[in-house]
Amino acid sequence: VGTLAAVALVAGASVPIGAGASTAPVALTGAGSTFDAPFFNVAFARYHQANPLVSVGYSAVGSGAGIKRFSGKLVNFGATDAPMTPGQQAAALGGTSVQVPVALGAEVVVFNLDAPTALRLNLTGPVVARIFLGQIANWRDPAIAALNPKVDLPDEEINVVHRSDSSGTTYIFSNYLASVDSAWASKVGIGKTLAWPVGVGAQGNPGVATAVAQTPYSIGYVERS
Repeated sequence: VGTLAAVALVAGASVPIGAGASTAPVALTGAGSTFDAPFFNVAFARYHQANPLVSVGYSAVGSGAGIKRFSGKLVNFGATDAPMTPGQQAAALGGTSVQVPVALGAEVVVFNLDAPTALRLNLTGPVVARIFLGQIANWRDPAIAALNPKVDLPDEEINVVHRSDSSGTTYIFSNYLASVDSAWASKVGIGKTLAWPVGVGAQGNPGVATAVAQTPYSIGYVERS
């Protein structure tokens, strides 16, 4: 669906390095984007292996919650997929925070049709928008069938799954849909939280992935990993 430059917000702690650096242990805490979490889980563990005195803990609570915790000085850094606005930056640490791009990743649509794992389903941006608008409600809708003439689509209702929390993944997904479908742009728009026309919500990318995996005939959106 799209790519994303995730952004970290760093402030509130310093790590001494080089000659004469302190040997006291340093523990940093962060919170935010679930999109970034798979990368952070690997990166922070490897950094700790190379620098045993430094440990980094991270809570994948969603971009919106990450901004809130960072702005409230509850963590040393936050991570958000949708960059902080000038107003948000001014409110965080008196405008002294710094935004740093840390990762680039893909966002994808996932589905559960109880079909062979090798099944590839073709969907266009406008068709995806109509599904999440509730305008396409059955997997055998002519718009889907026309894109997948060789697929035996089930005559079943589409179960939409979306994020329930304030999410940068949602911001990216809605930004894409607004760019390819005027109805989405006018009726739903772009944001980390949305007034969803249809579907059920799940917490974080892992929550959406789990809900889709456990719900037959469902569809959702997640970061690719």
